[in-house]
Amino acid sequence: MSGVLGLAVGDTLFLAGLRRLDASVAAVTDCTYSPTVVALSAPLGGATGPGIAIGAPLIVLGLLLVSWRGKSGGVATPIDRRGVALAIAGVMSTALGVVVAKPALGASSLIEATTIRLVAGTSALFAFQAAAGQARRALSVFVPSASWRVMIPATILGAYVAMILWLGGMKYGTASRAALLNQSAAVWVLLLSALLGEKIPRLRWVGAGLAVFGVAVVIAA
Repeated sequence: MSGVLGLAVGDTLFLAGLRRLDASVAAVTDCTYSPTVVALSAPLGGATGPGIAIGAPLIVLGLLLVSWRGKSGGVATPIDRRGVALAIAGVMSTALGVVVAKPALGASSLIEATTIRLVAGTSALFAFQAAAGQARRALSVFVPSASWRVMIPATILGAYVAMILWLGGMKYGTASRAALLNQSAAVWVLLLSALLGEKIPRLRWVGAGLAVFGVAVVIAA
């Protein structure tokens, strides 16, 4: 239960930070996730072999380059420091929750663990909104609307299916290795953006190459 609470708190803090940040800045703060998981899981017997030691820095460096945002029009865009602090706190709380929940995850079925994770996380978020006087606003998403045509498929794919696969990676592998592989999602977002016609700076392709190489090292170890 403490692990689930850590994940729920992490979700809340990260979303609070995301409200203040651009997606690219949030992606950079998310790079603290895998190093935190590796650091927390090491004393508990997590994977700390040469593959992790070599691959982890490559993945983190690659993701930093992928998420890098230069100056726009010669002027640096100011960054909300409180938003950065909230996002990092959320990422680190999630990492703590993952490490704490790992033993229980290994002893339970995947569907059971996914159900508990989603129910507990949703309940905690609703309680937070109710305490803030926004319960009616939270419940408004259950009123049928045209947005459901997008929301329902996105929820099934982005929450349920993704959560099953995410927890499955942690259940059948080490927490540190799963964390590193999960963070490679930024590279796939980059590739999909390129396929949709977005112009990708060369530096980001270099970062993607480093991250993919780091993932290959982690997998091969």
